[in-house]
Amino acid sequence: MTLIELIVGLAIASLMTITGWRAIDGLQAARDQTVADSARWQGMDTFFATLEADLRRADFNVFRGDASSLSFQLLGNSATDAPSNVSYRFATANEPGAITIQRESSDGTVLFSSVRSAQFAYRRPPETDPARAQSTAFESTADRFPLAIEIGLILGDASSAATSQAIAQRSVSRMMVLR
Repeated sequence: MTLIELIVGLAIASLMTITGWRAIDGLQAARDQTVADSARWQGMDTFFATLEADLRRADFNVFRGDASSLSFQLLGNSATDAPSNVSYRFATANEPGAITIQRESSDGTVLFSSVRSAQFAYRRPPETDPARAQSTAFESTADRFPLAIEIGLILGDASSAATSQAIAQRSVSRMMVLR
């Protein structure tokens, strides 16, 4: 073997090594992103399931909500079980521009996934006064138990400059009909 053949062989081996390393690094980054997205989706799923379970036990007489929080009273499970107050709110997270979903009750605070934007909206029950026409749109506040709650969440971090189409692909909206 000549020195030139050795240098060409080393150059080819180096190129293959660098290419392989870049491919493995790309796979690792994709795996990390998938794990983070999966954790965020699991957190949101847990949030929706917990909220739905709480709303099934809610007292229709005690309810208050606005765009960033809602609170209500849970009926006791048995005759000896006292009612408890529960509130859900969106709070500023540790990372800039992120919002954390929190459930606060006598059992403590439970944190759900961070999102970029979140909002509650409420459909009110029909008015008993015919002079006040009922709006079919969702409203940002409710002072009594609503007919339905719509929850809108936008995923992602606030640092990414996203187009409106990308935001629409990462937004989640769920409506819960309550009665």
